[in-house]
Amino acid sequence: MDVVFILDVSGSIDEVQRYGMMVEMARMIVAGLPVASGQARVGAITFDNVAKNQFYLTTYDRNLEALLTAFEFNHARAATNTQAALNLARTDQVCGSTGVEVFYLTLRRPLLPCAWYSCETSYATLPHILAL
Repeated sequence: MDVVFILDVSGSIDEVQRYGMMVEMARMIVAGLPVASGQARVGAITFDNVAKNQFYLTTYDRNLEALLTAFEFNHARAATNTQAALNLARTDQVCGSTGVEVFYLTLRRPLLPCAWYSCETSYATLPHILAL
């Protein structure tokens, strides 16, 4: 199983408590995955006005401790560009993979653009949206 997290670090996440809750939720999900056995891989993208790959599915292969520590991101407090984050997830982390689950962590439910479905592969599963 592959899991990709998209974490909102924009200005809409202006409360430190909510940002911390979002990161802790991602860590809790990861801690329950079979990463050490190699049965699960995890990738992460953060976004504000720009989306950025923080780590890829292969970056922390079988190293759960390093992976949990990697969930420390700068909270930029800039504008929100959901489209950039979804495009980056679709093109850099998801396309070409099968069985990928995407978790989108934010404060409010986003509108998912049609571009999410235009992947060259048959991947068309919507991200799981976890709004705090």
